[in-house]
Amino acid sequence: MIRTVIVDDEYIARKGLRETIDWGKYDMEIVGEADSGRQALELVKTKPVDLMLVDITMPQMTGLELIRELRKAAPEVLSVVVTCHVGFEYARDAIREGAIDYLVKTELAEEEGAEENLKRISRKVHRLLERRRGEGRMTQESEELVLKGLCEEIWFVDRGELELLLESIRALSAVSSAFRRQVNEVLKEQQALYRIPAGRVSMGIPDEIYTADMLAGCVEQMANDIYTYFAGTGYREEILLSVLQAVNYMMRHLGEVGNQTDLCERFAISRSYFSRTFRDILGVNFLDYVQYARIQEAKKLLRERSVKTDEVAAAVGLDNVKYFNKVFSRAVGMSPAAYRRQAWNRSDQEEDGDEG
Repeated sequence: MIRTVIVDDEYIARKGLRETIDWGKYDMEIVGEADSGRQALELVKTKPVDLMLVDITMPQMTGLELIRELRKAAPEVLSVVVTCHVGFEYARDAIREGAIDYLVKTELAEEEGAEENLKRISRKVHRLLERRRGEGRMTQESEELVLKGLCEEIWFVDRGELELLLESIRALSAVSSAFRRQVNEVLKEQQALYRIPAGRVSMGIPDEIYTADMLAGCVEQMANDIYTYFAGTGYREEILLSVLQAVNYMMRHLGEVGNQTDLCERFAISRSYFSRTFRDILGVNFLDYVQYARIQEAKKLLRERSVKTDEVAAAVGLDNVKYFNKVFSRAVGMSPAAYRRQAWNRSDQEEDGDEG
């Protein structure tokens, strides 16, 4: 369980957070409360704490000031800012001071908003705790953590996610050629997923990268280049993040996402605005992208030897196998079975080359 402390100068606010949320559902346990920054700093001296939920507008010592002090007094304690304000300037300030994320109180008051946000926070905390407790962990597990971060988060726009990813990378003992190949495969998939032109951004790890620090530097530069590319669309950071998070969510739930309206409701964007921004940022309209995403994911799954064609069809939201075959053949120029044979043959040849 994530040992969590609520820090807020208002008793009603602390009570509301403590009693209205099923913290165990998110693998969190409220182990204490503090009504001021000073009390919070004293509390961490007397009991083990993993996470502090910190109100940003407390008197005497603000939430940001507390986070700054925590970095000196108890750097092992993670912090998340809780605010009444909706705005990325608060997130940026909090992350700059060392917070891993921020929460909006009004969103926590709604069941769906609370669930989505607290699941995200729980995932981030567990990832960092795994990193900090895992110095003796096997290399394979460290590598899996890095690959998961590359796949599941918008690390090239969300600075907090980038910092978590870089920390995971620096935990690696070395960068083997096999792992570098895996990273490049993931980056290639991400480049296709977010439709980033190869001529604009180089998304790949060169052979001369062989240490964790070198890989971290390479990924950080890549993140800056990708962000610059998307910033060129003219949209603010929060809009970019919302649209790209929607793409990321849709790609991981292709078999579940109903339509554009469902996605807009989940990410709190009006349908008309989402349509326009989506086209500007991704370079294609939503419906065409859904079809594109299905084909990309189908290709990935067809390369897996253990996944049957009907399972691939269901995973990408096309339960009718006959229709899936038709859609795939029209988009790729060959049937799923032919694509699978071609991919397997290529994979076998590469393995034979490695052995030689």
